[in-house]
Parts: sequence; C-alpha cells; structure tokens
Amino acid sequence: YPLSFPGHAERRVLVTFQDITARKQAEAAKDLRSEEELRRSEAFLAEAQRLSQTGSFSWRMGTDQVTWSDQVYRIFDLDPAMPVTFERIEARIHPDDLALFRDVALRARREGSGFEFEHRLLMPDRSVKHLHVVAHAARDRDGDTEYIGAVQDVTERRRSEEALDRARSELTRVARVTSLGV
Repeated sequence: YPLSFPGHAERRVLVTFQDITARKQAEAAKDLRSEEELRRSEAFLAEAQRLSQTGSFSWRMGTDQVTWSDQVYRIFDLDPAMPVTFERIEARIHPDDLALFRDVALRARREGSGFEFEHRLLMPDRSVKHLHVVAHAARDRDGDTEYIGAVQDVTERRRSEEALDRARSELTRVARVTSLGV
C-alpha cells in the first residue's frame, strides 16, 4: 500500500510473511529428542554407577563446594537433600583413616595435582566399608582448580582378598605341620 508522509515523497513498503511453523515444530522435536537422549544417557550412567558401585564427584577448591552423584550418597549412606560438606564426609571416615584423608585433602589443596588412595568408612551400624578414591585436577571457566573423581566401594573385593590371605596362611600352616609330621 502506498504511504504518504508529510513533507516527503510517496514511499512504498513491502511486507512479507513467512510461515515458520514447520521449522519451529522441527526445532522443538529436535530439542525433545536431545532432552530424551540426555535423560537416557544420565539413566545409563546412573545404572552403570550403581552396578559397579562407583560414584562420581567434583570438588571446587575456591569455594570448597563438593558435588556428588546419587551413588556416592548411597555409598556414604547420606541424605541427598543435605549439602555435602567436609564435616559430613569426615563424620563417616573410619577414625583410623581420618589423618590419611586430611593429609590427602591438604596435599590436593597445596599441590593442585591428582590423587588416589583407599580409606574406610565407619557406618552408623558400625559396619566398615572400604573405598577407592581417584581424582584428577582440572581448571574451571574461572581458572580455579576443580577435582573430578570417582569413589568406588571395594568392600567385597577387600573381603575376598582377606579371605584368600587367610586361606593361604592356613594352607601354609597345614603344609608346615604335615612336613613336621613326616
């Protein structure tokens, strides 16, 4: 439609419309597929962590913020609704291993390099769990050190190793007694 503006020559404006409904629907469908793939991937990871009794964590050095996967909460038998603090972690660590835990944390703070160690948890029912912890240091967006790691409950493996050691000791003792009898 021709438009006239006072004091100007006649001007014409061309207005076009494009139906982008199909494109928006395709983008929405793609977003839904991506969200579904992400949920599926997270479900696979959670199930793999449960099966392997391995959980993951991050520890931001600058703020001391610790984030755990659901499996780490299960390993420590702590409520996921409660924030993770070093005090809550240390409350579960076996008293005989507390100095080791603190030493590893202190070295990690000081050196900013990865770490790997094993320690025990003393659970509220007085049972003991054996854990294997490994982490590597990375830099976050702000350049601060962040540890990304894994915690594995190796209690069954440790019990099997101890049973095997006892069986070997008993076999050695029986062999000694037998050779003395001969």
